Amino acid sequence: MKGLEEGLKRMVESGTSPEYVAKIVLDAIINTNDPKLRYLAGKDAEQLIESKNKLPDKEFQDMIKQM
Repeated sequence: MKGLEEGLKRMVESGTSPEYVAKIVLDAIINTNDPKLRYLAGKDAEQLIESKNKLPDKEFQDMIKQM
């Protein structure tokens, strides 16, 4: 479990700024009549979802564990 915690910490530290995420959320609240359940905020999120869509579940889970 220690490796997972360290990987998540690195991901958070190198990820998208909280200000950018807040901008995406605010835009969804103010400018959308029918908001989506989820929004991607930043290249890190886009790359993660792209990997999730391309890789088999087991490979994606292994990749997340290595992060």
